[in-house]
Amino acid sequence: MGCGTGELAKDLQEAGYGVDCVSPNSFFAEQTRVLLGPASHVFECRYEQLQTPDRYDLVLVS
Repeated sequence: MGCGTGELAKDLQEAGYGVDCVSPNSFFAEQTRVLLGPASHVFECRYEQLQTPDRYDLVLVS
């Protein structure tokens, strides 16, 4: 939640984790999409608005 430019998400992805991100900011969401590529989904919304059937083992908020 609040992925910034996606650097931490990229580190986690490179360590072998599946990573999805949530960002209400369109600039940061696009930066993160470019950085992570198609293997990750970047939700462009506030976390209160997030609707997904997916379940997560860990959620990081920054």
